[in-house]
Formats: sequence, C-alpha cells, structure tokens
Amino acid sequence: MHLFDTLYVKLSAILLGLFLLIGAAQVTLSRHFADRYHLELTQRLNARVAAYVAGEATLIEHGRANDAALKAVAHAAMTINPSLEVYLLDRELAPSAKVRAFLSAAEVVGVARHVVGVARVARG
Repeated sequence: MHLFDTLYVKLSAILLGLFLLIGAAQVTLSRHFADRYHLELTQRLNARVAAYVAGEATLIEHGRANDAALKAVAHAAMTINPSLEVYLLDRELAPSAKVRAFLSAAEVVGVARHVVGVARVARG
C-alpha cells in the first residue's frame, strides 16, 4: 500500500500545502506593511525637523547649493536624529524633483536616487 493512496493522506497533504502557502503570504504581507508603516511613521516624526531645515538658512544662493549652510543645518538636524538624511531638491514640484545635494550622518558617497517623487509633498 502506497502512502498517497488513501483519501485522508491526500487531503492532509493538500491542507498542509495550503497552510504553508497562506502562512508564507501572511508573513510576506506583514513584512511589507510593517516596512511601509515604519517609513510613514518616520516621515511624520521628522516632519518638524524638515520644516526646521527648510526654514533655518538660505540653502540656495544664485542658483547653486550653499554647501556651508546646508552642512550647518544638516549637522544641527542630525544632532537631534542621527539617522536623518538631508536632500536638497529642485524647487519645481512636478511629479519628480532632481536632487541637488545630499548629506547623511554616515557620510554616504553618492545618492541612491538622483530624482525623487514629490507628488505627495505638493499635496501637503
């Protein structure tokens, strides 16, 4: 007698497969939405810091980034939260904006994205 000849074993194997599939989907969805929640929470917590950075100094002079002012303001903001990354974007609020300058506490060389979406920023 073979193992998969009985209806009970076949149904048990199918049920086990379904449980594994549903469990994997649940873990994947939970991780995805937990990551999105973390990003949203971080954005909301740092909204006032962003307003501070934007209003503290003249970050663009004569069409160019004012590196000294940007570094000073970014340093002050990163004192509050060392995980912050400061991006200086073009003024135009089209569907996307070009990154003009970037600073982080880790002093990362280069920028992961040279264009970022600003549609949500434009909506307020």
